[in-house]
Amino acid sequence: MIYSWGMARVVLSLLLLVVAGGCITEKDEPVVSLAVGDAVPQFSVTLDDGTLFDYDAIRRHRCVIVFFDTSCPDCRAALPVIQSVASELAASPSGVAAAELLTSGVVYPSSELSEHADSSSDTSDEAMDVRFICISRGEAQPSVGAYWQESGLTLPYSAQPDNAVYRLFANRIIPRVYVTRPGSPLPVISAIFVERLTPEALAAALR
Repeated sequence: MIYSWGMARVVLSLLLLVVAGGCITEKDEPVVSLAVGDAVPQFSVTLDDGTLFDYDAIRRHRCVIVFFDTSCPDCRAALPVIQSVASELAASPSGVAAAELLTSGVVYPSSELSEHADSSSDTSDEAMDVRFICISRGEAQPSVGAYWQESGLTLPYSAQPDNAVYRLFANRIIPRVYVTRPGSPLPVISAIFVERLTPEALAAALR
């Protein structure tokens, strides 16, 4: 009996290590996810700076919606990639206005956008229409905020202690990156990246 209990504890420990060590293989249930061409679900979240990111932003602008957990190794690899693309767009000829828009997450009406843009730039430049937002999957503010500061990330994020927003898009596997485009009658998903992401692939999806 003692031997059986000892073996059981070893097996249980190994199973826990497998589950805890991988943010990709989480459950055996089939993966359910929105697909390219699907309408973007309606949701709203409060960003780390206190501003609101809502469905109106998705209806009017291209967006990069990132689901992550800072304890996930693949998420840790993907976030700097997304940061690099956002930073490159912010440093584009569109100038300071684009940088402010990309890093703050603030949504400007098109009438106000022209006031923030450089007079010599083209305010219809699509690079200025990209909104980046990172949404944690069941991870609260303290750990997310600490990781952002530690890693030097400036991407707008919303720390969600539950899976409510994530479950609108998928049931498991992170990181997940959804690129969306305004559409009629509803905005649609134009690209999806799961687990692995390169700057070139994300930049190509935003063209």
